Amino acid sequence: MNTKGKIDFTKTDNIQFIEEVAREISKEDKDWQWEARKIKQHSLLLWWELLEGSGQEGFRIEYDEANEVFSVYDEWNSNITYELEDTLDLKSTMRSAFWYASSRY
Repeated sequence: MNTKGKIDFTKTDNIQFIEEVAREISKEDKDWQWEARKIKQHSLLLWWELLEGSGQEGFRIEYDEANEVFSVYDEWNSNITYELEDTLDLKSTMRSAFWYASSRY
């Protein structure tokens, strides 16, 4: 998915892409399920089953069109972007959030 300039996560092709990446992540995690939820024009929730019932849901990923960057917020709404390996495109940002979670929980 091209993420330079204008982007809309709610377009059908983009939703399908986002859901496919979430399924790939879920297959890699032997213990917990992952899903893409609350998909909006410039943000989505990467839901993580481990957090279910804790009052938190997962990782919020946002795209800033003006600066052409992705930002990631953890379950406490803290910006964790600087702690992630790769946030150059949406897929690598989603996968980096997964690896971040896997290494800390």
